[in-house]
This record gives sequence, structure tokens and C-alpha cells, in this order.
Amino acid sequence: MDPYLAGFLLGDGCSHKLSNGAYAVWVDQSAKNAIFLRRIKDCMRSYGKVHEYEYVDKRHGVRKRRVLVYSKTLFEKFRRLKADATAFIEGIDENGFMEFLSGLLDSDGTVTDRIVFYSSSRLLLEKISKRLEKFSIKSHIYKFGKIFGLQVHDRRSLTILSNMLSSSKLRAPARLRNIGSRKTERF
Repeated sequence: MDPYLAGFLLGDGCSHKLSNGAYAVWVDQSAKNAIFLRRIKDCMRSYGKVHEYEYVDKRHGVRKRRVLVYSKTLFEKFRRLKADATAFIEGIDENGFMEFLSGLLDSDGTVTDRIVFYSSSRLLLEKISKRLEKFSIKSHIYKFGKIFGLQVHDRRSLTILSNMLSSSKLRAPARLRNIGSRKTERF
């Protein structure tokens, strides 16, 4: 599975086996975040015809876009990924790892004066943190209710990480946007 797609699905992906025997995998984003869906559609095309449509989430009253593909292959890969995401990230190279993080950031992350990756799995975030250490990137894990967040907030680590990620959130206007052009402080 494409590492970017894996990261994005792990954050915002859904799957369901329908009563007619079809296997569906999809992601929903608010209409204002639809920029992330272009790349997801490209990744999903290798698994079948991609369906995209807009709807109103009645629970939250928000317009959303859904990208969906009917694919037993993707359904099974996604099921295995959810069961053991740490095995997936341990099995990919450094470029794949950064693509995985880009997908996770685009789906379940924030960019402000720091980069934060969210997950309900502390173990996954611990594995990510260990792997980031190989790049001299410092990170810290915090608990936010039932969810954990892996934060990268020192300037040097932000510079390294932001230059390695292909996340759309890093290209969007944010306080972090110009971090790469600043001189890094020595600690």
C-alpha cells in the first residue's frame, strides 16, 4: 500500500463490508479541506474506480466530500494496517516513512507553531518518535483525553521535519510555513 495513503487512511479512513458483498473504503473531509483528497484519489485509483461526491454531515451540519473505492484488496490491506500499524512503518524505508507521516499529518495532524500527529495508539506514536530520532528530530508524546499527540516543537527539529515531509498542510498558510527559511538555533 502506498505509504501516504496508509497514513491518511489510518487517520481518517473508514471501511465496511456491505450487505451485497462489496468492500468499501473511503475518507471524508470537510469541503474546505478537499485539497487533501486529490492525492488520495490518485492513490486509490490503483484499486478501482474512485467515486467522489459531496454531502451534508447532518450530525455536525458541515458540507463534506467523500472519496470512496470498492475494493476487497484495499479493504484487506486497510484491515491489516489498523490491526498493526507499527509493523507497517517498520517495513518501509525512510522515504516511505516520511510519506506515511505526511498522510497522517494531512488527515490527523495539526500545524501551528509546532507539528502534532494524533493517534489513539501510544505504541504507534512511540515507534514514530524512535524513528524520528534517527533524523535528530526531537518529539514528545502527550495525552489529550483518550487521544495521544506526538509533538515536534523545537525549531531545529521542525526545520528538519518540515523539509522532509510532503504534507499539504505544510504548504497551506500556517505559522510554520517559513520555518525552513529561518536560521536554525544551536542548542
